[in-house]
Formats: sequence, C-alpha cells, structure tokens
Amino acid sequence: MQVFNLNIYTIIIFLLITGFLLFLFFRNKSIFSLKYLFLFLSFLSIFLSIFGIKYFSEDQMEKSGIDVVFVLDVSKSMNVADIKGNNGNYMRLQFAKKAISDFVLNHQNNRYGLIIFAGDAKSSLPLTTDLNLFLTFLKNADYKNFENQGSSFSEAIKLAENRLLASDDKQKAVILFSDGGEDEDKISPKIKDLISKNSKYFIIGVGSENGGKIILGQDVFGDFTFQKYNGTDVIAKLNEKNLQKLAEITSGKYLKMEQIQDLEKIENDLNSLEKNIFMQNSAEFAKSFSRILAFISFLFFTLFLVFYILDEKKYVK
Repeated sequence: MQVFNLNIYTIIIFLLITGFLLFLFFRNKSIFSLKYLFLFLSFLSIFLSIFGIKYFSEDQMEKSGIDVVFVLDVSKSMNVADIKGNNGNYMRLQFAKKAISDFVLNHQNNRYGLIIFAGDAKSSLPLTTDLNLFLTFLKNADYKNFENQGSSFSEAIKLAENRLLASDDKQKAVILFSDGGEDEDKISPKIKDLISKNSKYFIIGVGSENGGKIILGQDVFGDFTFQKYNGTDVIAKLNEKNLQKLAEITSGKYLKMEQIQDLEKIENDLNSLEKNIFMQNSAEFAKSFSRILAFISFLFFTLFLVFYILDEKKYVK
C-alpha cells in the first residue's frame, strides 16, 4: 500500500494560496486567467517541496519479528579480561556487547529492548525497531551508572517483566548476560513468581572458571588499575552454578558463551516464538520528491510568465 504524507503547515498554505488565486480568477475572467492557474500550480509545487510531501510504502515499513529484551550485567566483575579472542583477551562486558550488537545487526526484523543491572536495575531502552538507537544505548552501558554494585538478578528480571514485557500478550525472549555474581543466595526461588508465561529466558554465561582481576581503569602511565580488598587484588570467576540455577528457576536455557557467534546457538529457539508485526517509523523509508516538485514549480512559473507577457501585449495593442 502506498501512502502520501502531508503536514498541517502544507495544508494551511495550500488553502491560503487557493483562496488568493480564486479571488484573482473572479476578478479577471479573461481567457488569460489561465496564467493564474499556472501560478497556483507553481506555488503549490514549491510549497509541497519545501514543507515535505513524502511518499512511502507500508510494505517497506512492515516487519515480522519477535520482541527480544537483553538484560545485561554491568557490575564491576564484568570488567575482567578473561575471554580469549583473536587479538588478545576480551573483557566480559566488551565481549557481551559485541555478541549483542552482532546478533542485532544479523536479525534486524526484531524489536529490541535493553535493561542493565548491577546492585539494582535500570530500564535503559524500551522495545524499539530503531537499531541505531539501541546500539548507542548498548555502547554506553557501564557499571558507573550504578552506585550499588553486585548482581541483582531479581531486580533485573522484575524490571524486564514489568516494564518491557507487559505491552501485549505476544511471546518475548529475555536474553540475560552475566558472569553469575558471587553470592548464591541472590538467586532466590521467588524469582519464579515474577516470570510471565509468555517470557522465554536464555541465560548466557560470560567469563572463565579461573577468572581474573577486576579492571577499574588506567593510571596516568596507561597501566591498568585493579579492584583490591585488604590490599589484595580481587579475583572474579565465572559462577556457572548461579546461572544454571537461574535458568532452572526461569524455565529457561543456559549457555556458556566462549565465542562471539555462540549466541546463534539459540536461534532455533527464538525462531519458534510467535512473530509480531511491527510498523517502523515512516521517516526511515520516506522518499522525498522535493527536487522533482521544485522542477515542476519552475515549469509552471515559466508558463505563467509566458501567459503574463502575452496578456500584457494584448493590452498594449
């Protein structure tokens, strides 16, 4: 289906010009009043060009996909660089962000939301089809957004369910990235009471069993600074036991991610979820005809001048 979009200012200006030209027409009904029609069409074309007549196809705007909410642990322990890559080690958070961004770019028909958590949770971005916006928020996710550190899974899941998953009765996927935190008692069985029947959970573990030092930043010499406790570097390890327990409570699936592309292993599960029809912002597909309309305006104005000159010659004779 094809749609034309006119804004209110264009309509108002169109009506004003129409009224003015009707006045001119009734004032002078000679055969050369046709020139005013050309003048009208010239003004109409240029205003439509300036104020934006837009054309788009609803077929282009329509997407069929699923709702995916990424829940990302950004606690300090996610700054451990213990994941091997081709060009050195990844920090856990960096690794998770890379996996998420690659997944989003490879599956652009879905809507994506983002929740970040540490000692508490924040709704970073509601469900959206704007992938650039999503990737911008993802890039800026960091532990510095939180005063309280740790990994509060219950707060993150509660926020995901309440704010992002209550929009309709369609199935949605929740993909949670974490290193598991430290305290097993943070995985409360009460989390099960928060889970909606339409929510499918995937718990993704990032990190290694051996763990590593928590990187806080760099000093003036460019050397890494590490978190310490009683003068000793803190070692944070992947806590798979916590994550497996969380997957069990949420009736979800646990996956330890060791490579960026490992996230594709849950693709079949995601494809089994009920698809939604999304309507994207028409601005993404709007095609402006401003140049064509400007040229048409020039042609009509030229015709107006021709008839105007002929009219003047008539009166001279």
